[in-house]
Amino acid sequence: MPVRFEVLNAGREGISSPDIAAVVRTEVLPLRPDLVVYYEGANQFRPASVVEDVPAASAGGLPQTAASPSWLPSWLPSWPATAARYSALFGRLQAAVGSVASIGDGREPPKPDYRLAWPAGLDEGDPDLAYPRLPVSLNEIQRDLDRIRADLAGIGSELALSSFFWLVKDGLVLDPIRHKYILQQLNAANYPYLYRDLERLAAFQNRVFAKYAKTHGLAFIDIARATPFDPDLFVDAIHTNPAGSRVRAWIVFNQLLPVIEKNLADGTWPRPWPTGAPSTLPTFTPRQISFSCS
Repeated sequence: MPVRFEVLNAGREGISSPDIAAVVRTEVLPLRPDLVVYYEGANQFRPASVVEDVPAASAGGLPQTAASPSWLPSWLPSWPATAARYSALFGRLQAAVGSVASIGDGREPPKPDYRLAWPAGLDEGDPDLAYPRLPVSLNEIQRDLDRIRADLAGIGSELALSSFFWLVKDGLVLDPIRHKYILQQLNAANYPYLYRDLERLAAFQNRVFAKYAKTHGLAFIDIARATPFDPDLFVDAIHTNPAGSRVRAWIVFNQLLPVIEKNLADGTWPRPWPTGAPSTLPTFTPRQISFSCS
């Protein structure tokens, strides 16, 4: 039977689970999809939720390859970095000089001591979804997943949940030039947290996602388990480059295939457009926003 599939990417940059729930409700639901896949696990990933007395958020003691947003050596004047914000030529110069001047051997740099205080009574291997103080915003994320499930159920659609891949592990060594943005994200954006703790919390987050999917009868796409741990597939610690995106697409396709085959076999898909449903897509009235940059 010939079947035509339409796929829509409804993602945005830098959004969190409440934003995703709003996008699903206002933009995705009117399209009446058969299946919505949720993939996010970084924008609410806050290790401070289980760290006591977090050291001051200053990366001043880190090697330049990890700490400096401009990747320029200290002996250069500051104006090229400023010019790079307005000139593509200076941006390329900045990157070239930064690559040549990079220091460090690609290992995790020294970081200050802190104490990771795991919540009392929380089973790390088999998390209780109802635990009131789950790390890394997982209570809020579950509430928003509940909203998304309820909204999709109202139109007969399904939700599939994915694990989330973080390119981090204890003892990770990277190429300080080729993988500089991975180093920057792990050691500057996530300063002062150790690789081992980022790895631990990422694994716990995925256990919560897997248990949530099992508890609510959702398809679970285990992207984290199937993704090769290869820095050359990544731009930073979470975003793939074009080659990595092709690998991820193949992983998702293979794990979605049984879901698709089952729904085709039992006649659930394709669903007819319901009688009385609007035949045109919703439109949004633009609104003008005024603000001052001074």
